[in-house]
Amino acid sequence: MPTRKLGGRDLYLAQKQQNKEISSFKVKVEHAIGRVKIFRILKERYPCHKLFFDDLIFVIACGLHNFRLSARLIN
Repeated sequence: MPTRKLGGRDLYLAQKQQNKEISSFKVKVEHAIGRVKIFRILKERYPCHKLFFDDLIFVIACGLHNFRLSARLIN
């Protein structure tokens, strides 16, 4: 989590740099999750509520997304 200002004091330079790195990483993660959500099964509810099924679907969607990215790099 980014460091917050307490009591109106400014953050140290190292804290500001760390906050910048964290926010940059968070943006990349949010964009990746957004790209994975193009798969309809992740957007909608589905009838199977097995414990492992949600994770399996997400892992498969991530694999398909990575496959699409690698295919773009080859072409």
